[in-house]
Amino acid sequence: MGKPPSYVKKWLTFQTGEGKKGIKHYNIIYTEKGHGDDAVVEISKMFRPFLDHESVEGKFEVLVSARDALKILG
Repeated sequence: MGKPPSYVKKWLTFQTGEGKKGIKHYNIIYTEKGHGDDAVVEISKMFRPFLDHESVEGKFEVLVSARDALKILG
């Protein structure tokens, strides 16, 4: 896997068991403001080779802080 883009400021990885399905991985990635979309594209490219295996699934979810969620809700 390549090096993350410079606008990725923090990358945390967590893992947990998922019974007979194996292991579930979570990556929480903090970016500079305004680079969220760019980060999703570049990180998707980094993970793409792993998704070629039939036993591997991938899913991206965009998370925002509680403060930003309240701004979205108005």
